[in-house]
Amino acid sequence: MDARAVAHEELEAFASILLELGCAYLCAWGPDCERVHDAMDNCVVGDSPPKSYKGCVMTTCHQEETLEEALEFFLCCTEPDLTFAPDGCKSAIAIAIGSTDWEKAIQQYLESHTIRKSAKPR
Repeated sequence: MDARAVAHEELEAFASILLELGCAYLCAWGPDCERVHDAMDNCVVGDSPPKSYKGCVMTTCHQEETLEEALEFFLCCTEPDLTFAPDGCKSAIAIAIGSTDWEKAIQQYLESHTIRKSAKPR
């Protein structure tokens, strides 16, 4: 996402929703993605650690990489912390916010990626 014009409170609200849905690993990419990464870290730690700590949710920031490099890292190199997700992750979600070009690039990457090729269509 392009986070340059997004308020800090909105980024933390987005991160909170991702955590509620079970996010175990966040890879942030796009303009000002470091703020997205930091917002997730803030939500994981909470307002009064250690009581507010939500567990070892892994986060990475890929501001110096291409979208394709960030996607490859996300699909091939990420593993959630076993204390947070002892059974690992069974799904991955790539979200494009604010750019249909990024959405198309993500879709093309996923369609051509070897993990997708080996999966049976549903």
